[in-house]
Amino acid sequence: MALEAIASKVLSSYLGDYIDGLDSKNFEVSLISGETSFQNLAVKTTALEGLELPIALKRGFLSKLKLKIPWRNLGSEPAIATVDGLYLIIGPKSRNANSREEWEKKQLSTKERALQLAELLGLDAADTEEAKLRAEKKKKKEEGSFLEGMKLKVVNNIQIFVDNVHIRYEDDVSNPEQPFSFGITLEKFHVQSTDGNWKPAFFKGKQEINYKLITLKNLAVYWDTPADGRVALVDADTRSDVYVQEAMDRLIYKDSQTNPPVHQYLVKPISGLLKASIYGDGQELKLDVPQIALDFQLEKVIVGLNRLQFSSILDLVQYFALYAKSLKYAKFRPAYDVLPSKNPRAWWKFAIDAVLSDVKEKRYRASWAYIKKRKEERKAYMEIFDRKQRGKKLSSEQKQSLAELEIKLDYDDIILYRKLANAAIELEKYKKKAAKKKKSSGGLFSSSSSSKDKDKSKEKSKSKSKEKEKSKEKEKTKEKSSSSSKEKEKSKSKEKEKSKEKSKSKEKEKSKDKKEDGKDKKPSKPGFFERLFSSSSSDSKKSKAEATEMKTPSSSSSKSSSKATSDDTSESESESVQLTDDAAKALRELYSAIGFDDVSKKQQYPPAYIHTKVGFTMTSATIELRESINENSLLAAVVLDGAKVSLGLREEESLTLSATLHSVRVEDFFTMRNTVMKSNGGKLDPAAARFEIVRPDSSRITDANASLVSVNVDLNPPVAAGADKTANPDVKIAATVLPLAVTFSRPLIDRISYLFAPSKKNGEAAQSVSSVVTMVASDTIETVKRRAENSIKYALVKRQIIDIDVDVTAPRIVVSADATVKTSPAIVVDLGQLKMKSDASAIIASAAKGAIQDGYFYDTFKMNVFGLTAIMVPDSSKNIDWKDSALLRKLALVDKFDLLFTLQVANVATVEIPKIKLTGKLPLLGVQLSKEKLQETLSIVNAIVNPPLNAAAEPEQAQGSRATYN
Repeated sequence: MALEAIASKVLSSYLGDYIDGLDSKNFEVSLISGETSFQNLAVKTTALEGLELPIALKRGFLSKLKLKIPWRNLGSEPAIATVDGLYLIIGPKSRNANSREEWEKKQLSTKERALQLAELLGLDAADTEEAKLRAEKKKKKEEGSFLEGMKLKVVNNIQIFVDNVHIRYEDDVSNPEQPFSFGITLEKFHVQSTDGNWKPAFFKGKQEINYKLITLKNLAVYWDTPADGRVALVDADTRSDVYVQEAMDRLIYKDSQTNPPVHQYLVKPISGLLKASIYGDGQELKLDVPQIALDFQLEKVIVGLNRLQFSSILDLVQYFALYAKSLKYAKFRPAYDVLPSKNPRAWWKFAIDAVLSDVKEKRYRASWAYIKKRKEERKAYMEIFDRKQRGKKLSSEQKQSLAELEIKLDYDDIILYRKLANAAIELEKYKKKAAKKKKSSGGLFSSSSSSKDKDKSKEKSKSKSKEKEKSKEKEKTKEKSSSSSKEKEKSKSKEKEKSKEKSKSKEKEKSKDKKEDGKDKKPSKPGFFERLFSSSSSDSKKSKAEATEMKTPSSSSSKSSSKATSDDTSESESESVQLTDDAAKALRELYSAIGFDDVSKKQQYPPAYIHTKVGFTMTSATIELRESINENSLLAAVVLDGAKVSLGLREEESLTLSATLHSVRVEDFFTMRNTVMKSNGGKLDPAAARFEIVRPDSSRITDANASLVSVNVDLNPPVAAGADKTANPDVKIAATVLPLAVTFSRPLIDRISYLFAPSKKNGEAAQSVSSVVTMVASDTIETVKRRAENSIKYALVKRQIIDIDVDVTAPRIVVSADATVKTSPAIVVDLGQLKMKSDASAIIASAAKGAIQDGYFYDTFKMNVFGLTAIMVPDSSKNIDWKDSALLRKLALVDKFDLLFTLQVANVATVEIPKIKLTGKLPLLGVQLSKEKLQETLSIVNAIVNPPLNAAAEPEQAQGSRATYN
C-alpha cells in the first residue's frame, strides 16, 4: 500500500491548497481504496494569489470532483478524473492600509518561487562550456529513462472529463460610469481512449497503436459592456451559494439550451477535436508511420471587437497600471478616510514625497556608497552561497544573512551571483582534474623544479621514454602476430586483469581524494523519490538504519552506456540515493505497474524519419470589427478559409513545416452603408452593403482549388544519398503566393482609426500598453543582438547555408476617386511578380576549396520584380483585359518595367564590412501622361488626401439587450 499512500498524500496536499474544507485524512483514505467523490466544494479565496494582478476571488465553487485510480491495475484499467461545475467569480482587489505590506509579501513569495524554479531548471548554473557539455550528457542519459517509459502509460490510461466551467470577472471600479464583465465559458473538455475509428473504448494489454481523442466543445470568451451603462452582475457578495451556481451555469453557452445566454463575444463558441495516435512500446518501427501523430481540427472561429469593448479593455489596463503605481508610493499616502477636499495639505505632501523618493533613489544609485554596498552584498552572498553549494554547514548568522540578502536583492542579481559562485566552483573542479591528469601522466613540468634547464631535461627524458615505449610496443605487436590463438587469448585475459586492477586502483585513489576533499565538495542532491519519502523516513530511526542503497530512475538508465567517461561515472555515482524499504517497495510497484524497463535503450531513427507529426486544420476564421453592440453595426470582417499547418519532427533538431491558406477576403460593410440606406428608405441591409475590398483575383488564378498562400520550411534537412554534404542547406524556405484584387477604401480606414483611437480619458492606458510593447520589443532586439555577437566565432567556423525560394504574384490595387460610386474613375496599380532566391555559391565554394571566398560573410539574395505597371481606367466597375497590349498601352500611366535587386546581409557583426549591401538595376521606365490623365490623377490624389468630413462621424448609441439572471 506504499504507492497508494504516497500518491494520495501528494494529491491531497496539492488539492488542499485550492479547495476549502477538504478533509485531507478522509480524502487520503478514500483515494487509497481506489475511488473518491466530493460534491459542492468551495474554492479558497486565496487560490489566485500567485497571479501578479490586482484581482481577488470573490466566490468559487466546484460542484463535483470524482477520482478513480486502479492502483493495482494501472496497466489494464483506466484512471478517471471527473470535474463538473467549476465556477469562479473574480473582481478587482480593494486597496486598503495594508495593501503595501500585502504587495511586498506577494512580491517576496513570487521571487522565492521563481528562485526555486530557476534552481530546478538549472537557470543559475554556470555559463561555462564544461557545464553545458555536462548538462547535455545528462539530458541524453535521461532520454529513454523512467519518465520516457512512464509517459506512454499515463497518456494511454488516463481519462479526463471536465464539464461546465465558467470563470467570470466583474468590474464596477475601473470605470464606475461604464461597468463591465468578461469571462471564459466551456461546456465540455473530454480526454478519452478510442479504437481505430475514434469511438470511445479502452483496451487491456499492449496495443500496436494507442488512440486518444480530446474533445473541445463550446469554448467562448465574452466581454459584456451594455451601451446604457448598466450591466447585470451576479452579485456574488450577497447572494446564496445555490443562486450563484445556477446563475453562473445559465451563462454558459450549450447546444442543448433553448434560450442561449446573451453575450458580446470576443471569441464566439468554438468546438474542435484533437486526435492522437501513439505507437506502443516494443513495436516494430515503420518508416512511413510516425511514432506520435497529433491532428488538431477546429471548426469555424469568429473573433469580434466593438468600440465599447476596446474602451473598457483600456480602462482595465489603466486601473491595473495605477494600482501598481499606487503600491509603490503607498507608504507616503494619507489615510484612506482623508479626502483631498478636506485635507489638501496632506495630499500635497504625499505628491512631493513621492517625487522626491524617485529623485533620491536615482541619485543614490549613482553614488559611490551604493556601488560599495553592491560590492559588499555581492561578496557576502557569493561567499555564503559558495559554502552552501559545497555542502558545508551554515551557522545561524549565515542563514539569517543569506535570507536577508535574498529579500533585499533583485531576482536578476541573485541569479547572476549564483552563476558566478557556481562558475568559481566549476573552475576549481577543472583545476583539480587538470592537476590530477598532470600527476598521472607525469606532468609537463615538475613541481619541485624552478629553472628552465631542469624543465628542458625533463622534456628530453620524457621524449626518450616515449620512444622506448613505442619501440617496445612494436616488438610486442611482432611477437603477438607470430604467437598462436591460445597465446592471444591468454594475453587478452592478462590485459583485462591488468585493466581491472588499474581501475580498482583509480577508484581507491578517487575515494581517498573524496575523503580528503569531502569537506569542500557538495554532497549529491537527493533524487525525486528521496525527497518524496523524506518525511516518512524521518519518522523512525530504524528505517534509516535499515535503508538500502538504490538508484533513481534517471541514474538507472545510465547502466546502458558502457563507454562512459570517468566524469560521467562519477556523476552517475553521485545520483545514487538512500531509499527506505517502503520507498524501494513503492518504486518497484510503480515500475511493474507501468511496465518500465530500466535497461531499455532509446529508439534510434534514420535521419529522414519523421517520428512526431503534428497537424492543424481550421475550416474558417473571421475577425469582425463593430461600432457598437448592435448586430447591424458591423464595420468590416476579415475571413480566412482553409488554414492548414503540418509540423514534422526528426532527429538532431531537424524539422519540416508546411502551411497553406486557401483564401483571404476582407469585407467592407461601412463604405456602401449610406448608399444602401438611401435606396431602402433609411433601413440598413448588411448583406446589400457588403463589399469585398480584398479577394483572390480569379482572373489570374487558373486553378480554383489552389491555395492562396503556401509556405514550406525545412530546418536541417537530411542529406540525400550520394549528395554533397557541403552543398546541403541548413535551412530551406519555399513560399508561393497567388494574386489578390485589392480596392482601396479611405472611408473605412478613417472610420476604424477614429472608433478605435484611444480617448483622452484612457490615453494613459494606451501609452502604458505601447510602452510595455516597446520595452518587450527593445529587450527582444537587444537579446537578438547579444546572441548574434556571441555566435560570431561559431559562424566563422561553421557557415550556415540558407536556401530561399519565394514566388509572390503581387496584388492589383484599385484606387478610385469615390469608393461609394463603382463607376468612378480609378488608378489600377499592378505590382507584378516578385521572385526571391538565395545565392549560396560563395559559401559552397569556400567550403569546397577550404578558403574564404568573396561574399562568404554575406547572405546573398536575388530579388527580381517583373511587370510593374499603373493604368488609368475611366470606369472602375468594368473588367480590363490585361492581355490586350494595345488597350494597356492606351490606358497606361507607367509602362511595364522590371526591377532587379541583389541584397547582401552581413552574417557577422563587425565595423570592417557594411551590414547591408543593396544593388539594383532598372532597365527601362516609361511614363505616359496626357491632360485628361493628369486631371484624373490629381482628383484621385485629392480625394485620398482630403476625405469627406462625415467619414468619422460619431456613431449612434445603439441600445443592446443585456443579460438577466433571474
